[in-house]
Amino acid sequence: TTNIDDFIVDSIEKFGIPAIYVFIVYGVIVSLTLTEKVENILSVAITVVITYLLIRFFSASIIRMLRSYVGGQENGEEKLKQIGGLIIIIHAIIWMVGLLFFFDNLGYDVTAVLAGLGIGGIAIALAAQNILGDLFNYFVIFFDRPFEVGDFLIIDDRLGSVEYIGVKTTRIRSLSGEQLIFSNSDL
Repeated sequence: TTNIDDFIVDSIEKFGIPAIYVFIVYGVIVSLTLTEKVENILSVAITVVITYLLIRFFSASIIRMLRSYVGGQENGEEKLKQIGGLIIIIHAIIWMVGLLFFFDNLGYDVTAVLAGLGIGGIAIALAAQNILGDLFNYFVIFFDRPFEVGDFLIIDDRLGSVEYIGVKTTRIRSLSGEQLIFSNSDL
């Protein structure tokens, strides 16, 4: 078997079978004679379940492709340990898009929400410049590979070997055994 076979089987088990159940329940509900209020509640519930399944499916698909791509590279196992921050960001983006899809299906004006998020995003970006700088530098370190776990670095008057590269900081073990923590922006 291949990775693709495993992915297809996992997808059918985790998402296909529950989706079939949802569509069967939806078909039964449509055939019933219910009050408008009950139909609306059931429609929202089914939309929630379908949105949840789609979000989980897309999230699992993208994460699996990312892990497959990174795992196939040189030092893939080390890189797989470091993509945790990237996975969190991917999950957050997929959930935001999924929630926008959900609210759009409920009939809310999503364009107003997007405009508000744009203005709010600017305010948050200004307030979180250092954090966003560290995050950006994490991606630079992750993709450009100026150094990796195990490399020996000299930073100002401190030196040691890299133990961990995180989203915000990089940990270095000095020659005397102490752990030094540097912001990714400083590196």
